[in-house]
Amino acid sequence: MSVPAQIAVLLALTAEFFDSVPLEKMTDAEHALHEAAADIPVEVRKRLDTADKLSDEDRKTIIEIARKVLEKFQPKPEAKPESKPDAKAEPKHKPNVGPKPEVKTKSDSKPNEFKSESKQEPEQKSKEDTQPKSID
Repeated sequence: MSVPAQIAVLLALTAEFFDSVPLEKMTDAEHALHEAAADIPVEVRKRLDTADKLSDEDRKTIIEIARKVLEKFQPKPEAKPESKPDAKAEPKHKPNVGPKPEVKTKSDSKPNEFKSESKQEPEQKSKEDTQPKSID
């Protein structure tokens, strides 16, 4: 693989152009990008063969070539079915019908009136609790 093709693949990977290419099209997409590397301008390809750093403009040029080639391999966006105006959409859940139940809070109730539903019977004290204890 030529150096320009390697750079094109690496830049396309870092730009995430391959991320949405279906696996069954991946090999064809990569080969198309290798061939498109020949479209990289000569002055940019010369810089790839030297130890010079790529400029931001060089990167943009290569990325744009890769984007154009790989967009052909991207899945087509699915068309959303048109909704018919006569069709009524079913609600996902049934709305509450009728008045909302009242909820009492401590601040709404009188002292000792607020009781938990789990305590329905008053607590009874045992004989030991009600009789005075002797001090030995």
